[in-house]
Amino acid sequence: MFVIFFVFLFLLAGCGGTDYPPELVSYGQSADTLQAGESAVFWAVAVDPDGDQVTYSWSASQGYFVDPEEDTVIWQSPENPDVNNVNIQVIITDATGLSFIKDFEIVLTSEPIPPDTTENRPPVITGYGQSLTKSLLGENVNFWIHAEDPEGENLSYMWTATNGNFSSISDDSVNWWTYEYTGLTNIGVIVFDTHGSMSARTFQVKVSGGTWTSGNKLPIRLYNPAFATVDGKIYIIGGNSDGSSLNTTYIYDPSTGVWSMGANMPTARTAASATICDGKIYVIGGRVVETDEYLAVNEVYDPATNTWETRASMPTARSKAGAACVDGKIYVIGGFDGSKFYTINEVYDPATDTWETKASMFTPRNRMVTVVYKGYIYCIGGGQEWYNTTDANERYNPATNSWEVMARLPEGRRGMGWGVIGENLVVFSGKNSDAEYVSRVDVYRFENDRWITGLTGKPTPCENCGCGTVNDTIYLIGGWNSYLYDPYLDVNEVFSR
Repeated sequence: MFVIFFVFLFLLAGCGGTDYPPELVSYGQSADTLQAGESAVFWAVAVDPDGDQVTYSWSASQGYFVDPEEDTVIWQSPENPDVNNVNIQVIITDATGLSFIKDFEIVLTSEPIPPDTTENRPPVITGYGQSLTKSLLGENVNFWIHAEDPEGENLSYMWTATNGNFSSISDDSVNWWTYEYTGLTNIGVIVFDTHGSMSARTFQVKVSGGTWTSGNKLPIRLYNPAFATVDGKIYIIGGNSDGSSLNTTYIYDPSTGVWSMGANMPTARTAASATICDGKIYVIGGRVVETDEYLAVNEVYDPATNTWETRASMPTARSKAGAACVDGKIYVIGGFDGSKFYTINEVYDPATDTWETKASMFTPRNRMVTVVYKGYIYCIGGGQEWYNTTDANERYNPATNSWEVMARLPEGRRGMGWGVIGENLVVFSGKNSDAEYVSRVDVYRFENDRWITGLTGKPTPCENCGCGTVNDTIYLIGGWNSYLYDPYLDVNEVFSR
């Protein structure tokens, strides 16, 4: 009993030990007086005598912090302050809840601040900028800053943000992006010399999951057209309208919202493949709805002269293949001939008007997204037998005639719309293996082979629409949705940052 009582008293004494609040070991600010609209650096570094982890919470009577939960923060002053004297405070708290508070003050002025005449003057920021003020989820935004040190010392940089990722945090030019957060993001950079004098600058970028508006409708309801964009105009060629094969060439000018007509294509057809090569639109293969004939025809349209020309036919007749031009040669990949889904890769050389066969892709399919990025051809998603779809993403290197498997599409589907904004691919809607027309929108980052989801869905889910991208704005035109009263669409739905 005595031993138990002794142990109890020992534990009780231990529980009653003193817990100490955090202790400040270093603090300061980069400026006492600041021109309104400029940035300053504040820091308060603390340790806890008991070894507890400490947290920081900064607040200000005006302005905002880039990241208010760090020991060193960048504070952005308002352009039009309510009062000139601004109170800054940091609360430093340990794991048991004990706190230490440190107050700062800074004076704002609208007048130019005289140069610092102290022995070690802070760096002078001579220029700064950002590539975008609005971005999509997953899209790169470049930030840069130029600075000089009055004493000629070497400068260092430290970037920080309320969320997202940097390509580097210590260069004078960085790329930043976010995978999940939408809304306003604050970005900051501290420039400091070898003696610790510093200057700072903040930036803001608004991140969104995309915005939808409506362009002028297509003059006719159709789906499965060939499509291409040349010199800021979108060409919607052929297609299926009310069960009839079309040979029409509709031209949309987003700058005016006006539709016009180009010369008719020689062969009426639907589900042909199209790509641009040396400023001309090559429309290859397809199907005649009325006779169910699959075509190998190869016809080229010159927007400059509004004329068509017939070239050497493709070796393998098929429809709904992918087409892409790299280094002056046209690659027609995959497709369907009424009984077979292909992996074939046939290459056309406009200079010699000849075809040859190259390495096949791995996954047989049609109705896939086919896009070129930095000399590679990406084939994404697509349809297979019995209305199944695939999530395959395969990349072809024309220089080595080889294929490789890339990150899979988040949901397999066929007949997706697509476009490229900045350095990212955006894919829209389509039909999945459950025969559902999905509205989802996904972004693919070419540079690190990653998909980003959660973007704003397409207003009218469909498959096999025409697509065009002008000035980082994507136009999705026409399409098919068999669950609607009229499945043939004339919509022109516009997606942008």
